[in-house]
Amino acid sequence: MQLMYPYGSSAGDSEIPNTYEYSWQCFKIDIPDDGMQFFGKRHYKVHICRNGLLLFDSQWLPWWPYNFGERWWLKKEAMLAPYWGLTDTDDSFVIQGFSKVYYHVYSDSDPSSTPLLKRASSDTKRLLSTPLPTAFKASWVLVVTWKNLRPYQYPANMANQGNTFQLVLITDGVYSFTMYNYPSNGLQWSAPTQRMYYRYYSNSYGLPVVGWNAGDKGERKYNMPRSGTVNIETIDGIRGNADMVGKWFFRLEESLGKLNARQECIDWFKAQPDPRFYTEYIEPCPCVLRQAWWDERFTVNWRDWPRMCGYAQFPSPHGWGQECCYSTNWQSWGALLVGNTGGGSAHRYHKLTEELRAKHDSSDVQGYQKCCVNSDLCDLYYKRRPSDNCGNYVVPEWSWLWGDPHFVTLDGKNYTFNGLGEYMMTDARDGFFQLQARTKLAKGGGTATVFSAAAAKEGNSSVVQVELNDAEISLSVLIDGESFNYTSLSNESVTLKGSVAVAKPDNNSFVMVFPSGISVTAKAVSGALSIVLAAPKSFKNQTKGLLGRWNDDPEDDFLTPNGTILPSNANSKDIHYNFGLLWQVDNRSSLFTYKPGESLKTFENASFVPMFLEDLSFPNDTLRKQAEEACQGDLNCLFDSASTKDVSMGANTKAMSSTLEKESSSLKNYPPRFVTQLSQVNVTVNQSISVSVVAEDPNNDTLIFSVFGVLPRAAILRNNSNSVTVTWNGTNEHIELEFVVTDDQGATAFLRPIINLCACHNNGVCLHSASNKNSTHNSNKMNVLECGCLNGYTGTLCESDLDACEANLNPCYPGVKCIDLPPPANISGYKCGPCPNGFTGDGSKCRDFDECLQGSNGGCSQVCINTPGSFTCDCRKGYLLKIDQRNCDDINECVPVSDCMHKCENTNGGYRCSCDDFFKVDPSDPKNCIPESPCQKGKHNCQHICYLGSNKIQQCACRRGYLPGDDGDSCKVLDWRIASNSTTYSSAIFPLDIDECAVNENRCSHKCNNTEGSYTCSCVDGFRLDADNVTCIDIDECLEWTFKCQDSSQRCKNTQGSYKCVCEEGLYWIDNACKGLGKYEKPPPPPPAPTPRIPSLIEERQAIIITIKGLNLSQWNLPLEQVFKDAVADSVTTFCGESRDCEITAPRKRRALDYILFTSDQVHLLPGYPERAPYLMQIRVAIYVQFPPGVAGDSPSTLDKNILLTVINSSRENFEKALNVSVVNLKIAYLDRSTESSFTETPKVHHEETTIGYFIIGGAAAGVILAIILCVLGCC
Repeated sequence: MQLMYPYGSSAGDSEIPNTYEYSWQCFKIDIPDDGMQFFGKRHYKVHICRNGLLLFDSQWLPWWPYNFGERWWLKKEAMLAPYWGLTDTDDSFVIQGFSKVYYHVYSDSDPSSTPLLKRASSDTKRLLSTPLPTAFKASWVLVVTWKNLRPYQYPANMANQGNTFQLVLITDGVYSFTMYNYPSNGLQWSAPTQRMYYRYYSNSYGLPVVGWNAGDKGERKYNMPRSGTVNIETIDGIRGNADMVGKWFFRLEESLGKLNARQECIDWFKAQPDPRFYTEYIEPCPCVLRQAWWDERFTVNWRDWPRMCGYAQFPSPHGWGQECCYSTNWQSWGALLVGNTGGGSAHRYHKLTEELRAKHDSSDVQGYQKCCVNSDLCDLYYKRRPSDNCGNYVVPEWSWLWGDPHFVTLDGKNYTFNGLGEYMMTDARDGFFQLQARTKLAKGGGTATVFSAAAAKEGNSSVVQVELNDAEISLSVLIDGESFNYTSLSNESVTLKGSVAVAKPDNNSFVMVFPSGISVTAKAVSGALSIVLAAPKSFKNQTKGLLGRWNDDPEDDFLTPNGTILPSNANSKDIHYNFGLLWQVDNRSSLFTYKPGESLKTFENASFVPMFLEDLSFPNDTLRKQAEEACQGDLNCLFDSASTKDVSMGANTKAMSSTLEKESSSLKNYPPRFVTQLSQVNVTVNQSISVSVVAEDPNNDTLIFSVFGVLPRAAILRNNSNSVTVTWNGTNEHIELEFVVTDDQGATAFLRPIINLCACHNNGVCLHSASNKNSTHNSNKMNVLECGCLNGYTGTLCESDLDACEANLNPCYPGVKCIDLPPPANISGYKCGPCPNGFTGDGSKCRDFDECLQGSNGGCSQVCINTPGSFTCDCRKGYLLKIDQRNCDDINECVPVSDCMHKCENTNGGYRCSCDDFFKVDPSDPKNCIPESPCQKGKHNCQHICYLGSNKIQQCACRRGYLPGDDGDSCKVLDWRIASNSTTYSSAIFPLDIDECAVNENRCSHKCNNTEGSYTCSCVDGFRLDADNVTCIDIDECLEWTFKCQDSSQRCKNTQGSYKCVCEEGLYWIDNACKGLGKYEKPPPPPPAPTPRIPSLIEERQAIIITIKGLNLSQWNLPLEQVFKDAVADSVTTFCGESRDCEITAPRKRRALDYILFTSDQVHLLPGYPERAPYLMQIRVAIYVQFPPGVAGDSPSTLDKNILLTVINSSRENFEKALNVSVVNLKIAYLDRSTESSFTETPKVHHEETTIGYFIIGGAAAGVILAIILCVLGCC
């Protein structure tokens, strides 16, 4: 696995513009589709900041790094921090171009992204410690690479040191991951100084933070080990949790693998084809419910009440279906619903087609469920399954035949033909579709006929035959010649053999619908069939037969099979002989199925002569009068009454004609249409709103307007003939508007615009962007828009004063007060207090004042080292820093003993070795001496050294640390007690072999270990030898990351020989962790002081008692005790450094300083102290002071009580000032073993209880304390 992902111009990356704008705000990247999950929240954008941060919500660059979970102002901020540091976000980017931030978005919508998405998917699967519940395939990846970031206020010698690192954000919409990549030596700073000075920055503010924060009020967060310390720089050389040096990998959610409902919808949306090509071939929706009811191309389902929808009987050529839904509200009954208001939709898979039904359920039904039911993304559903608005709907043309056969052609021509036989009603597209009908003699005088059967076929479909049954009151149906039990049907269609849909609207009716959209309805009425043919306009100009040529011209409807046209005004006799009989079918063309013994000839009678219309007569006046009364002038009614001698037959003809005419008229009546395309209404609070809608009617019917819904209070409605207007004063109340327009035929259309409520306060501006995901979706009828606030305001509705301090994540220097300015101050409307001492600036960006660059070198005599907010002096090699912390004292390397073989001469900052007579300095070792005239090898008996002395006489000498033997040739070890009293031998010619450690003839600053002829040095715990192998220097456990604290929130603070675990300033020890306070939370009370350690008998006898005025015993706590100990330690250090009275009896040792540095670690209270003094507001404290580790050697390790008494007394003024108290009495606690002072009662002994909240003594010091305790207990 490779560490870094490709980046830079060669990888096609974009670069964040190098403008000053992005020095204080971050660069926005939109996350497409449904965003990505970051634990408890889904995000739709990220912001890339120059200082090594990725923010999800805020766009303002947070300046001061803090570990996550500690500061209240960061707990709500969702962010990723691969290396959040105090970075130069200005000149290094804008002017010099040294620093850069690259980014690259990879998406599965871009084919060129495929290779990297595959790599991200593969890396993710490999790096996961446990498998995911479901498969993972990255769909969106963001790679951000920060290159050559410099520290803020970098010194000149760091101009070429920059940090380079990378973040990779990976998601598939369900799972989210991030990867932090650190190339080898990519991190070159954690503080604005060279690494040798990091120890001075170990407790400074603004050290880089690495980790992430979910923004869920601190519940889920992660701080990398070493985050917030100077040691974080080493992360590029540490094996990360991805089991690779420099790579770290994190999962950013806790999904169980189930898709988020919105993401399920989006994934469904992505998988669907663009419907625009396919919807061109789908039947358009009828415009009102009654059109859908009478248009047999659709079947209406009543069972889903209150949802009422029609569905196309047959699929499109591509298998699509059309669903059309209608309003069932009484106000807008039957109006077509469109879109996300309950509207129907095109279906990719026709649900009435059996072989497509399963796909319909998994695709269309599931898509609706995912987008419209489980989530609020119904608009996406309708983009892939659009809702038809009936704009292209054309009603089918009806033609019907009924009674003593009367015909209404497709062009509306009405005539009568009484042939007896089987005839071609219509032949469409030269045999593509045919409808044939059979007649029989009607009851009566034998001069009339009625329809008794019909047969139809389209293309390769089944032949459907319907006929009167033997009782002539019901129907019989044959499908491809086979009897079909049509009584099992209902008014919902059933598709037979995939070629014809059939239904039974009522007990005596039968409907057949063919794939082309042609339908035939047969109904048994009084012993006859009435037949209705409905033909789509696609058949216009392509029909012939008794139902005429359909071309909107009734004049040519009497087209004969041979192409001649009978005049449209021909009488019924001409129509009978010269048109009707010519369309009789023959055996070859007949669609009918015949019973045994029957044939076409059975029903044919060409010689039959009916009554003709022009010969209309009644056999008697009684029948005529009855007919005239029943028919009320209807010619067809009169004719049927006369021809059948049955008035009821005529009445049925009239009733059927009236019904069919009304149904046809209803079908052809289009509803009104809104001219005003009003999809949204923008309502602003406290502004007058006026909404007008205009409508027109395609049939020029009279219009009636109504407005329903949740109307605004005091709304005013104004109507006129073609429009309605609603006026009201905008409030923040919930409203819904439904405009309904109805024509005088009862056809209805309605319009329900979405209400966009702009309720912004303080002159905020509403954001009407369609991509605004932050609008409040109260319903699909009303949105409360997000507001763009003017300067100084914030909140969803700009209702709150913007707290610029909080919005900028407390931008002031740590500990500096941030003051929010009142409106119209904007995001920058805050003011910081003054920078702390040692810094300059505006209180936000406080630049360290480099005292070392001043002309006086900071007052240091030799080396000045700048530190955060201050400086420190140091000395060059060969010098020790003096007690004044400014000047340096030369180290006399020649005392108490040097490492020269013969003579040592001290120099400023060093020393020189020289040799005795007859010797010279060894060229290969300037500390060693060799004879000027050595003896010849093999010509002497000297054990160590042979040289030519006076008069060239051979003489023997021994190496340093040895004594010549009695024979003058050999060298032997001499007991140091004898050597110390001898004056016989010179130190050069006859060196004494001594125990350098016993007689303090060594340079060790801590421990001396004697060896034969020499010695070695070692250090007490917590120290190590310096390069000179004699000086012990403190081990910085914090810098070397060898400390161990109780909780990771604690910071390591180095001490001489040990360390403490403390809470960073501003944090408090609460529930066993360092925690920050809430926004308005008060600090907890200070922790109590720890129980003192048990002293040794020697330590106890060196204690003094200080009586302090101005304190109650209840006021004594850990912080106060720390101040007290610091004051004591400072006083002892100053006194001992200036007077030298504190020196131990042993000769001067090699130390790193020219004085003994005491710290609070060496100041101890006796058990039982402090205690209440006899007087009010007075306490007594008994203390003793240890020497720092390694200083005392074998001498007593405790400062003499008389010296301690003198120290406190001499520094009483400073001591009192530090504590803000008065010292009223000082005395020695124990005068001697037998006589005790007035305070000589046995000290109260308690087991020590370390208060971890403020410090924990660790490392070597803890071991020393434990050893002392065990020793004391053992002696007792």
